[in-house]
Amino acid sequence: FLLTVALLLSLALAIVVPLALYSARNIPELANGEHVNPLRQAFIEQRAAIDKEVVGHYASLLVKEPAMATAHPESTLKVAFFFELSARVLPTEVIWEAFFAAALSDRYSIYLHFKEETDYLELHDWPLKKYGAQIIPHMKTIWCATFGLKVGGLFAMLQDPSNVQLVVLSDTHAPLKSFQFVYSYLVELSPRTSKFCLASASQYRTFAETYLLEGWVIWHKCVFRDYYNRYEPGVWKHHAWIVVTRAHAEIIVRRGMQTLDRYHNASR
Repeated sequence: FLLTVALLLSLALAIVVPLALYSARNIPELANGEHVNPLRQAFIEQRAAIDKEVVGHYASLLVKEPAMATAHPESTLKVAFFFELSARVLPTEVIWEAFFAAALSDRYSIYLHFKEETDYLELHDWPLKKYGAQIIPHMKTIWCATFGLKVGGLFAMLQDPSNVQLVVLSDTHAPLKSFQFVYSYLVELSPRTSKFCLASASQYRTFAETYLLEGWVIWHKCVFRDYYNRYEPGVWKHHAWIVVTRAHAEIIVRRGMQTLDRYHNASR
């Protein structure tokens, strides 16, 4: 049996590896890095337009307000949680309820955004309502066009001067530590630093090349890599879920349009 498995594995590798190498060398977009085609270009432009509409709106609102980077010195400092919900439910709500039940109510604030446009006046209940969760105005968002949504969420969290660490979450996140641990780490130990999970730089030039040479073989290796930094040193790929300080949140909102332009130039 083991001999049969070994032979089959050797045969699979003998087919897969040469095919991957052949593809990388002979498909022009992989060999030359010319991976942009008209369809991809149109896709990028469409997503950029959606994000720019939302980002431009909140950037213009922030221009009318005084600097918001400084937290209120006389209030109890808070951690703000912004949930991007794909529906009107939070699948991990039971876990989050236990998380917030153990916390003092003046040490956190909660914000929700529903993907589908909703008449909030007709809503009588929503996730984490008993813990003070607020529903923020609806923003247009779609797959690969979520930066505007994050800018809108950060803007909403900046309205409370007690929020010092702003957390952006999806509807599938769940806390693995207690609220006291999270609060102590974010507010007491590192209130002036933001937290990003950066992707590793790719040794290849395109996602397609990485997928062919690393990702599609039997063990399906992770191919979450940074392909942009080599083209634009100011662009760093990271996971979408972030923790930012007030000062950094204000910068993201104010400079969102410039950020989008720089990113989309690199992604082309």
